Amino acid sequence: MKKTKIICTIGQVSNQQKILREMIDAGIDMIKLNFSSCSYAEHQETIEYIRDISKETGNHIGIIQEISGQKVRVGQLSDTITLKEDFVFTLSTDENAYGDNIIPITYPNLPKEMHPGELIYLNEGQISLKVIRTSLSEIVCKVIRGGRIQSNTAMNLPMTNLKLPAFTDKDEEDLLFGIKIGVDMISLGSVRTAKDVQMVKALLKKNGADIPLISEIERAEAINNLDEIIKASNGIMIVRGELGVEIPIERLPLIQKGIIAQANLLGKPVITATGILNSMIENLHPSMVDVADVANSVFDMTDAFMLSEEVSIGKYPVECIKTLVKIINGAEASLEYEGILRDRSELRKISSYDAVAYSICQIGADLRLPAIIAYTRTGAIVRQIIKYRPKTTIIALSPNEDVLRRMALCWGVLSLKTDELSSIEDIVEAAKTTGCFHSGDRV
Repeated sequence: MKKTKIICTIGQVSNQQKILREMIDAGIDMIKLNFSSCSYAEHQETIEYIRDISKETGNHIGIIQEISGQKVRVGQLSDTITLKEDFVFTLSTDENAYGDNIIPITYPNLPKEMHPGELIYLNEGQISLKVIRTSLSEIVCKVIRGGRIQSNTAMNLPMTNLKLPAFTDKDEEDLLFGIKIGVDMISLGSVRTAKDVQMVKALLKKNGADIPLISEIERAEAINNLDEIIKASNGIMIVRGELGVEIPIERLPLIQKGIIAQANLLGKPVITATGILNSMIENLHPSMVDVADVANSVFDMTDAFMLSEEVSIGKYPVECIKTLVKIINGAEASLEYEGILRDRSELRKISSYDAVAYSICQIGADLRLPAIIAYTRTGAIVRQIIKYRPKTTIIALSPNEDVLRRMALCWGVLSLKTDELSSIEDIVEAAKTTGCFHSGDRV
């Protein structure tokens, strides 16, 4: 069983029931729904289908709702557009603007906030534009580096001081819908400070929702406030593509390693996102660079990977997941689990939960036990255990379906729904059905 989890963004390719089912069978643990695209009815249909598959298979597939936050995007296009080098065209705030050289954008004040000479990046920096001139409703740009764009493509504006609010009216509407439909986690885009996180948490509390909040680290400003953001969040997503446009690219690898290490020590799950297996968007086999990148992130102890374009618009979504599973398993087989446990024990903060979790992992390593069994109603003890990255499989039992779906993000955890259990014997018998251990084994 792989320990590092896989999250997939649903898009035009993967949002087909047959393909989605094959992707889940291949190894998906969680699904992310991007609320900058698709209608509520379409999202609800996808969620209901995933819930049905979960009941049918016993896999507790979690659902993450992505709230866009402070993002400027390309508006609705009739088809994919190819921007060629030196092409001059207009970005317009008129959502109905169409033509050979006009592209709509979602932020009405952008022409007033941009200036000639500033740069616009799309597709995580693969496409770059230079502003020539602006008016009240239009930005005339020249293509410096071309490529293909589609509806809802995010725009990075590292030279522009945007006045766009961190949390928009649409974001609030999306959040309320997510609460109503019962999403398992929420990821918040464009987080800049801990106040952004706290504001959304307050809104969740006001509406009686206790949903974990994942902060997406994709802005340079977030790096300067990283400690506070990680402490305020329930999890972290490193959006490498957009972050790499915001900061000098040579800093990105060390920042990624630092975020993973910091989140690990605090017991906060961390997701490595964007550019995981981009070589498989068009090709059946990954590049060796992508393989090495995935393996190194496993060695760094990321909790999960998130596939985006590889499965949302790529040609080989199912094969991509199968390939990622193989790379993860290969990397995890070479991890020095006892060394990781020893190193983390020296950095731990002592609490009753922490002491119990560490002792469990140490006993599992010393006795080479086949499984650690945790019967939990909240998942709290499980989150403490995985801080120490035990080689021993963690079997989490719970009567609470919501808890099981949230543990789909927990590294190394195999979740199983049970009835209310009151004895050790019943707990062990229930866990035995996973096949991870047998009668006579010590657990």
